[in-house]
Amino acid sequence: MFNAVFLKTVSALCYSLIAVQDQGPRSPGIFGYNEAVAFVVEQWRRSPDFIRAALFLCTLLLTAFSIATTGRPLYGLDPNRRMRVLQRWRKMPLVHGRELLQFYEALAILGWQDSVSQQEKIQVALEMVCVP
Repeated sequence: MFNAVFLKTVSALCYSLIAVQDQGPRSPGIFGYNEAVAFVVEQWRRSPDFIRAALFLCTLLLTAFSIATTGRPLYGLDPNRRMRVLQRWRKMPLVHGRELLQFYEALAILGWQDSVSQQEKIQVALEMVCVP
């Protein structure tokens, strides 16, 4: 049960944090979001046990914070309410809370940019091949 909550929360975090950066001509949500989530989860899985456990617990704590402040888990909120919860979380005096978001933001953006870069290269190659 907690594993599913963790993964849904990570996905919601990644989508929200990437959406802030996704200001390009692409439609938001089209390129690379799922790949970025998979990248973040894979990096978490590769982490040493003590880091993986700490990230797991802090992520569940973020979900508990969302439930306490909105009545819903983070992944159950619409994007605007989710961003408000994240903004409140960033402003809390918990240093580890801010660092948790920085961790997810850095990995999500890295995974997303890599995925977008790969997809754009493929698109350019396809356009070159398909030019009459």
